Amino acid sequence: DSIVDAVIATDEAGAIERMNQEASRLTGVTNELAIGKPLSQVLRLKNPESGKLIEDPVKELLRPEYADNFSKQGLPLERMDKKSPLLVTAEIRCILDDDGKNHGCVTVLRDITQQRKIEEELFKNEKLTSISLLAGGIAHDFNNMLTAILGTYLVRAQGILAMNQLRSSFSELQDPTEPLAHGAMILFSGALLLTPGFFTDAVG
Repeated sequence: DSIVDAVIATDEAGAIERMNQEASRLTGVTNELAIGKPLSQVLRLKNPESGKLIEDPVKELLRPEYADNFSKQGLPLERMDKKSPLLVTAEIRCILDDDGKNHGCVTVLRDITQQRKIEEELFKNEKLTSISLLAGGIAHDFNNMLTAILGTYLVRAQGILAMNQLRSSFSELQDPTEPLAHGAMILFSGALLLTPGFFTDAVG
């Protein structure tokens, strides 16, 4: 009874001979009430795909297909005491003689209900984190694109204005230094706007 896993021993006819405390907890029936009953009556496992009760647990757990499909995934276990169903892994070992005659089996169950809940919660958190990172990346790219469009517009508009001021200075024989300086500032500002995220990306 000190074994962590649930253990159920059955005779050659498939009737329960004994089970430990963990098996009683999982199945929802005491050892005294379980003795002599068919394993299928106490071990109410369900097929995870169809949701139907498995009529012959021994036969199902010994099938090679079970090991490939459900041994790690786990099987839903309906409990006799009507408490919430559990998710368990199940393995079975039978004692066979030289002629292949069955002299009894031992079924070992492990409760993985909480483990699966934790795994699902971690997966959900990782998924939310990925979505947040993706959304942040999209917003960053959109902001860069918008900045580039705005920069192009401003450079064009202000460039035309600066060119007109320069032409006016030449036509009126005025000092063109101020329009030239203004134009240089526009080009510098436009270069920054047309290089989205230059400084932020440079510093990480």
